[in-house]
Amino acid sequence: SWYESKVVLNAIEQAQVFLREMGEFFPYASVIEPDGDVRPYALYAEGDELNPTWMAGKLHELLDKDLDEGKIDGYVLCVNVLVREPGIGIKVDAASLHLVQRGHDPITYYLKYQGTGKEMRFFEPFVA
Repeated sequence: SWYESKVVLNAIEQAQVFLREMGEFFPYASVIEPDGDVRPYALYAEGDELNPTWMAGKLHELLDKDLDEGKIDGYVLCVNVLVREPGIGIKVDAASLHLVQRGHDPITYYLKYQGTGKEMRFFEPFVA
């Protein structure tokens, strides 16, 4: 549906901004509101909570709860990862885009990137 691509594109655009400006990012999400609007969703964390693994797990937990309670219709959870690229076998830098939508099986896309700053290049998302 149209908002699936809208929420994925929103998450991709955000990842590109974070990566070009800072070279990395903490986990964040884009959510699909019941009215179809897409909005960003992030955790405010400090100290020991500034751990990407903890933050991704906490976001997953909160987003699944919102989905179960009908507060949102879906989300994309975005995490900076190293992933094996299909057909190549070597690990590459990528933004993992985990799409969860009511009534659909979850799917994870990977947005591979290379370089830094304005020279950073992004590639077609793939499913591993």
